[in-house]
This record gives sequence, structure tokens and C-alpha cells, in this order.
Amino acid sequence: MMKENRQQNRDELTQALMQTKKTVMKQAGLAVVAVAVTVVMVFAMTVAWYSNILHTSDLTFKAESWDFTFEGSINLGQNNQLLASPGDSGYVNLNIANVSDKANYLGQATDVANIGVNVNIDKTDLGVLNNRVYFYVEKQTEVNGETVNKIYINDVDTYLYTIYAGKTLSLSEEYSNDYPLKWEWVYDVTGYYVRGTLQPDNTIDVEEYLQPVEFNDITKMFEFDDAGNIISYGDQSIDQYILENYLMKDGYTGGYVYDELSEAYTLTRITTTVDGVEQVVPNLYKITDDIWIVLCTKEQMEANNQLDTMMGKGQFVDEGENPSYAARIVLTGSKSRDNQVTVESAQSLIDSINNGTDTLFVLRDNLTLDAAPLVVASGTDAVLDLNGYTLTMTQPIESQANSSITLMNGTITAPEGSKITMINAEGAEIYMDNIISTGFYSGIEVYDSTSTSNMDSHVYISQSQIETKDSVVWLRGNGDRSYTKTTLIVENTTLTSTEYVAIGGNGTSQYYGTDILISKSTLNGYYSSIFHPMNKSTLLVKDSTLTGKTGLAIKGGSITIDNCTVIGTGENVNEPMQVSGFAVNGEGVCIEDNYSTLHGYEIDVIITGENTFIKSNHNRALNWIDGTAEKAGLAIYAGKLNSFETNDEYMNLLTTKYLATGKVATLLADGTIEINDAPASTPESE
Repeated sequence: MMKENRQQNRDELTQALMQTKKTVMKQAGLAVVAVAVTVVMVFAMTVAWYSNILHTSDLTFKAESWDFTFEGSINLGQNNQLLASPGDSGYVNLNIANVSDKANYLGQATDVANIGVNVNIDKTDLGVLNNRVYFYVEKQTEVNGETVNKIYINDVDTYLYTIYAGKTLSLSEEYSNDYPLKWEWVYDVTGYYVRGTLQPDNTIDVEEYLQPVEFNDITKMFEFDDAGNIISYGDQSIDQYILENYLMKDGYTGGYVYDELSEAYTLTRITTTVDGVEQVVPNLYKITDDIWIVLCTKEQMEANNQLDTMMGKGQFVDEGENPSYAARIVLTGSKSRDNQVTVESAQSLIDSINNGTDTLFVLRDNLTLDAAPLVVASGTDAVLDLNGYTLTMTQPIESQANSSITLMNGTITAPEGSKITMINAEGAEIYMDNIISTGFYSGIEVYDSTSTSNMDSHVYISQSQIETKDSVVWLRGNGDRSYTKTTLIVENTTLTSTEYVAIGGNGTSQYYGTDILISKSTLNGYYSSIFHPMNKSTLLVKDSTLTGKTGLAIKGGSITIDNCTVIGTGENVNEPMQVSGFAVNGEGVCIEDNYSTLHGYEIDVIITGENTFIKSNHNRALNWIDGTAEKAGLAIYAGKLNSFETNDEYMNLLTTKYLATGKVATLLADGTIEINDAPASTPESE
């Protein structure tokens, strides 16, 4: 028996125009369907790229892949084109390898082994798409005291990716081991942030379009004045909408001031004098001297809508029959960090990190942290390079919301018999690379569910070996209180729990919203390698090995097993489905659908990859307990199943319920069941 779970002028034209997203998606959908048939319904964006990379004898960039993908059908690496239409969005597929040698760095600075890659975008040659196409990193973070959900990238504003020695930055729709880099083509342009200069006529000489201003609630309507300027949106004045949805969430300093006495906000507006009367310039909001929000008038919105519709139909009236649009992706490489401090004592390390110092700390000897807890304060970005030495901890690291801590290149231990957790995280970033850890009761406990910041933690573990008694990583998402999800990425790592599960989460409704990626790793759990009861959450396991009494336990979420070995070692004791926790009966993969039946949780399990091998030493390799929930589904596309015993009943289940369409199960001589494509049918002769 498992322990309990741990947490929207209302004329006809304007009315139709403001139903933006419904109309947009339908129109964009038509264009997408047409892609497979003809190129007339879409247009191409040619993407050139160059790199200005630091090269040294120890540091080399290797561009293994560089492409944009449109629903998997277009590869920029082959034809240098992004096919898209109004309303589309997608991922920038990018792989950059840091081939620095992972050597023994005892006694020397190690930041030369890790590199930073700054990404910025030059949209000079995008033409009419300049205020429509944007690039951003999908990351929720705090900037200048404001929580932003996307980090928009442009010619000035960049995003820094750090690549550890011997590691590859991999970004794609299918697999991202860091925050994904994405693009979007905004349909129905209604406004934008711009970088530019205010002119005497109170217009902006635009140098660059930075991010869109959108009105996405289809239940709300615009109200315009006689000149076509927006007065209100829904039940909010336009000023109130801009304040609450943009100025207070954009990460820029400026745009409004708050008066504590009156408890009122005043927006920074430009005024002009008309017929002796001072008036606010409509549709213009000042953030800084060179950053502005510019809203479109009704006439401009209608013109934008018409232009987008024409583009979606392949009609390029103003720019020729086959116009060319270009975006330049600029990659700049550098050393990961310059400010470096040698750690001489435990107290100096604690004081520096607790005081919020952004520094690379390098150990020169073994160190024990027992005087005070190590608190990574909000806003702090600290890197601790163990430099091959051992860090012994008697209290956990406390990583607060909007903080980041990196632990690398050494051993982290706790005294024998201790009951402490290595790291407690709340809306924080945790990076571990090349770490060996033993002695802790539990490893990383994520408490996004109780965080008042509503931010999501991002945990990344690579090239490490971590063993705990309880869970190595336990995730508590914050439901739908944030834009993104609580994320865990494990690569080239071994995680072992000697008394519980290597990775787990809580099935209680408010704790959903997690995204887990396991790649080229080994997960060993006492009860199970992974316990996944979370609703509205995803788990992707690729090229990995999972073992436990139950190899993998599933009670919620979208699960994909791709080219993995999953082994259940426990005895079959016929435990029933559990209200809390999961039954331990030795299956390789076990699906319990009672959360789906009782609470409406969605379960979607896909098993694929010709090298997938699922085995049970004492029970069925794959078992779906109950199997009657309407919101639960299972599809096996490839792989092999090896059960303790295979009978006609089980083969019938596989054939009628478990297999994906067009697949067949074949029982081999050794009792293994192999999943393959069904033979092609042959038309009967006339």
C-alpha cells in the first residue's frame, strides 16, 4: 500500500471584426488545410542566420540543426523557408552543442567550460509583417517587479541560454531541454509596443515593433469615439485595460505611477492643445522616452484585417506576386560568467548567496554548510561550482520565487541518517549538472502550489547521479494560476529512490499543471520509478530505463513512452485501485483510471518506439485497471511486452483495446508480444 498523495460604434462590421480569435482560427485553419494541397494559401518567410561566436581552443560551437517547422511538414534546413499564414505560431528548432571537454577542473576556474548563447532577432526585412511576426521565449519570470509570461526577443532585447560543458541545447516542439524559442504571426493587428521617437505631430517614428497588444476575449466588444479611437473594451475603459493587462505585466519600468495616498494609478500620457484645450493624445501610451504602446484606430484595424485576409489567400497586391520576407536570427556566444568568487568558508558562501549576490562561486576545498540555511532570495541568480569537491549539508537549500541556483561539478551529501531535503523550491529555477548526491531523505521538493507568486519552477538535472530515500523530485504544480507549467527535465542522469518513487506528484486537483521530460536516463524507484497522478499535465520519457515494483504508475495526464525499457519487479498481490497512491502489483506499466471516473481527469497514454520493451517479472507487462473511464485512452504503436504469463484474455485486450489503429500483436516463441504494423490488405482478384 502506497503512502497518501502529497497537492471579453457596434456596427456589424466592427462586431464581426472583434470576434477575433474565433474568426481567426477558422480562417487560419482553412489556410493550414490548403498547405498540403497548394502553396497558394500560404506564404514563405526566408530566414537567414549568422553567428558571432567566441572561439577558443576549449570552446567550439557546432550547429547540428537549424530549422523552422510548420506542423512538421516544412524543414527550414532543407529549403530555408517558413510556411505560415495569419494566426499561425510555432517553434524555432535549434540545436547547439558545447563540445568543451568535461575534464577534471580541480584547482582552476571552470566557467570556460560553460558558455552563454544570446539570441536576438533582426526583423528589418520583414516588410508588412514587421508588426505581425514576433519571436519570444515561453518563460514566466519576474522583470522589474512584474510577472511576464513571455520574453519577447528583438534587435535589442535578447535571451541568454546557458549550455554546460559537453551538453547540447535542444529546442523543438517535440523536445526542449530549456525554455522553448517560439514565433507567432498575430492576426487582426490591434496595437503594439514599439521602440521609436516621438515626432512633433505626436506620432511615433518606429524603429522596431517589440510585441503585440491583443484583445482576445471574444465576449467583449470595443467602443469607439467618432474619430475611431478606442474608448472602452467590454466593461473596462481602454486605459484600465491597458494598465491591468499590459503596463503592469510587461516588465518595463514606466508607463504609470501609483499614488499611495489616493491608492490610484496615473498613466503616462502625451497631451496636446486643440483649440486652446489640452487633450490627451489618443492611442498612445508612453513607457520610456523610446518605448511606447500604440493602439490602432477602427479604420486601421479594418485595414489590417483586410490585409491579413488577402495574405491568407495568397494575394500580395502591394508587394508583388511572390514577395520575400526575411528575419535574421543572431546568435552571440560568450563565457557564461565573468564575476567569479573563490569560496573560502561556509559562512562567506551563505552570506553572499543570502544577500542576493549574482556570482559564480567556486569551491577550493570540501565544505560543510551547518551554521545557517542557504537561502536563494528572490531575484538572485547564483552558480555554485563545486570544482570536484564535496558539499555537505545539514539544512536544505531554500530557493525562493524568481530565484535561480545552479549546482555543478561535484558531490553533495547529507550526514548518514539525516531526514533533510536537499532543495525546497517555490517558483524557482534549479539547475544541477554533473552532480553526485547521496544521504538525503528527499531531493528536490517543489511547492509551486503554495507559492503566492503564482510562478512555476523549472528544474533541470543533467549528467548526474542522485540517490535518496524518499522521492528524488516531487512536483506540486499550481493548477491554472500561471501561464506556464511546473517543469522538470532530466537528461543523461540516474535517479534512485530506495524507499519510495524517483519522481512523483500529487493527484489533488489544485496541484496539476506539470510538464516532465526524461531523456537518456535511468530511474529506479522502490515502489515505482515515476508516480504520475496529475491531471492536465504531461510526461515524455525517451530512450530511458524505468524500474520499480511497478515500473511506471499512471493515474492522470498525457503520457508518452518512446524507445524505453520499463520493468516491474514486484510481486502480484492483487491490490485494488487506490483512492490515494497506487496499487503495487508488479506491472511494468500500470494505468489506474479511478481519478478519471471520479474526478474527470484525462488520461492519454501513448507507447511507441521499436526499441520499447516493457516487462513484468510477476504480472502483466501492461495493465489498465478498470479500463472503463470515458476520458482515458491508451494506444500502443510499437515495442515489445514481456509478461509473467500471457493468455488469450490478455491477447484479446491488446488486440481490441490497447493497440493503435493499424497495429497487430504477435506472440513470439519466448512469450514476448511484439507490436508491428498490420499487413497491408490485398484486393481480391476479379
